[in-house]
Amino acid sequence: MFQKLQNKKILLVPATPLTTSFSKKLEEEGIDIIGFVDKNKTGKNIYRYEDISNIKFDLILIYNDIFFEEIYKSCLEKADKTKIYRVVGLDNGYKIVGYKDIKSWLKKQKLLHYRQKIFQNIQNLVSNLYDLFGLKRKNIVVLTKNYIGANSKYLFLFLRKNNHKVYLISNNKKAKELDINYLKFNSLKSYIVLSTVKIVITDEVIYEYLSSLSKNCKTIQLWHGVGIKRLNPVCNIKYDYFISTSNWTNETNFKNIFKVDKFLNCGYPRNDIFFRDLNEEDLGLCDINIFNLAKSKKTILYAPTYRDLLEDNIPPLDFAKFNEFLKKLNIYLIVKMHPFVSDMAKKYSNIIFFPSKDDVYPILKYTDILITDYSSILYDFLLLDRPIISFAYDLDKYGCTRDGFLFDYESFTPAKIVLTEDELKKEIKDLLNGDDLYKYKREEVLKKFFDYKDGKSSKRIEKLINKG
Repeated sequence: MFQKLQNKKILLVPATPLTTSFSKKLEEEGIDIIGFVDKNKTGKNIYRYEDISNIKFDLILIYNDIFFEEIYKSCLEKADKTKIYRVVGLDNGYKIVGYKDIKSWLKKQKLLHYRQKIFQNIQNLVSNLYDLFGLKRKNIVVLTKNYIGANSKYLFLFLRKNNHKVYLISNNKKAKELDINYLKFNSLKSYIVLSTVKIVITDEVIYEYLSSLSKNCKTIQLWHGVGIKRLNPVCNIKYDYFISTSNWTNETNFKNIFKVDKFLNCGYPRNDIFFRDLNEEDLGLCDINIFNLAKSKKTILYAPTYRDLLEDNIPPLDFAKFNEFLKKLNIYLIVKMHPFVSDMAKKYSNIIFFPSKDDVYPILKYTDILITDYSSILYDFLLLDRPIISFAYDLDKYGCTRDGFLFDYESFTPAKIVLTEDELKKEIKDLLNGDDLYKYKREEVLKKFFDYKDGKSSKRIEKLINKG
């Protein structure tokens, strides 16, 4: 896979947690990484684009999907096209592609951009006419891309139930489980609808559409988790409102990441289901058989966060032996990998692999013990006041690739931190025996991360929408 990189001096672009992790993998393969190139980051062996012509290197590897075109153009100004390669992450490894493949890909992107530009012009035209004639904007759009089983899902369902005219735009085919008439992402109809709405809501960073919105259309960023992981600043988009779960987390984290007119602490819509009975719509995008198991049996949910390297997302567990351990305890383990990770297909009697791109929150509501690591799901689970185990088997490595954590990991993790499978088994046994030593610490951390514990997050956001 990496033969063409052997005996070469490599520059990686840009300097991110992903490329930092990838550099360590390449170094393990004996490949010489001489540094990184980034337009913003500073640090040891991090260079600017204008420095490239003064560096002795053989190849440049660009590992970034979202901004590849922009990065490639900057590299081309200082390096020969035959020295610039693209890294593509695959389910089973990586692909290193050179100029011919990049050129072909750029041609396809050019056509897509041209099509998108036409649609944006139509959006602008309709939007300007709407404003020119003073037509009232009434409708709402929930805008999603790839994953929709989080805050966007639950706010969409709430608004629809409360008789708001709300559209769902998504590139995920599973969106039809929520709305049979959902609009396909980047379709002409989606641009036309966006030209007439009063509110656009999302819970992720999406660059399409927003630049063409009317000044009379407001944007709400729900985001998809609080926690202690460092985030890269989002510099290219400004939102009208940003929703989190507490003023404290806005002040200590999100105000340093997002450009927003007003930060609010309304809470997360996905957590509202912890405080009420579930209905049929809530179970959309959730495996009903696994849900019924979690509701009727004693269950542990294992939900690890995403690691930048593909192979690092496989936990160091002997599932066959772990299954026997669970059978003896008469308990089930539901494994829910991050949405960016492909599903694991192994079958065991007491271990069930939940579809990685489905919504796990109905399962979380009935979970007896949560196992996680650095994921924000840990903090949402605090609302249920049940035991948590932090299976942080790669704590040092993960912290290094992320420039550390936002806060001290141990202080803000109200759970036993275990590093090995044996330690994990022991803590499960202790908790099942009633040895829950972290109840007080859970309460203390909960106070920082949540201003409201009432299941009314969607209602508070609805009030904001009605004002707008």
